[in-house]
Amino acid sequence: MNEKLRKVNKWAKKQGPEVEKGAEEYFTNIKRYWKNVDKNTTKILEELPKVYPKVYEILSNLDLTYGDMYNKIRDLKLDMTTTVSLYAVVLAVTHTSGAQNPYLTDTAMFFEGAATPKMENLFYHIDN
Repeated sequence: MNEKLRKVNKWAKKQGPEVEKGAEEYFTNIKRYWKNVDKNTTKILEELPKVYPKVYEILSNLDLTYGDMYNKIRDLKLDMTTTVSLYAVVLAVTHTSGAQNPYLTDTAMFFEGAATPKMENLFYHIDN
């Protein structure tokens, strides 16, 4: 037992049996919570490497409509924890890739970048 917990238990005992019991229940619930987090995290870390390639294959298939993608992913029958975890990981990766993400490209910047060299080339030949 760590020092902080020992102090809280000592304080709770001085407050009387009701507070002491409440503190015990609270810390029991905290321990149970973290055991569940550990169990679910371990499960997800084992599950994601199996599931992600299947989801990637679906999402990267440009021939599929959003409805097709939705149905194919739904057919995988992923549990909610796996689904939310996979979504969170993919979201984190896509949002940290910055300008490398083609979906985040500003259309005006794209056309300016594509058109400017051609326009400069055109005007260079007209001037010379």
